[in-house]
Amino acid sequence: MRGDREHCLSAGMDGYLTKPIRADDVYRTLEEFTSVKVPHGTVNATEPTVVTADRLLGPINQHALDKLRALETRGAGTFLREIIQAYLKSAPERFLALRKAAEAGDAKELERCAHSYRGMSATLGADRVAVLCQSVETLAATGYVDKTAPLLDSLAQEFVLVLAALESEVAGTAETPAEAMPS
Repeated sequence: MRGDREHCLSAGMDGYLTKPIRADDVYRTLEEFTSVKVPHGTVNATEPTVVTADRLLGPINQHALDKLRALETRGAGTFLREIIQAYLKSAPERFLALRKAAEAGDAKELERCAHSYRGMSATLGADRVAVLCQSVETLAATGYVDKTAPLLDSLAQEFVLVLAALESEVAGTAETPAEAMPS
């Protein structure tokens, strides 16, 4: 959000990264503020992923997860798991806060909650959730809280699908969207 970078830096942070997370930005920031240098070959430098429709369908855009996997050091495999687990832990609370703000008619809080939920969802490739949150955020910002109910209903349905997909990812049983499609 506007002014976040300046607020964080004035509060004493050394740096600031925006979402979506990009490997180059993380490495550049690590090298700028620490003695850590990312030696060639230690990062999961997988071949560039060809984005096909079957990787974009479904509740999670697998291409986004592939980008996060690329940030993991070879063999560690915990970075993506930790991000997903943090999402699984906080997303239900954020969704409830979103609903509560809408029910209370609190446009400012609804906008803030939708923005936060959108960012964390977009980072993990929950693109449909992010789009719905963007719509809720826009309506709240313009004072149309009463128009958000259908979007929140759609968001609730999508939220269930995203949680199931991410839980499968953490368990190591994630299917590609094409495999999950009914025949």
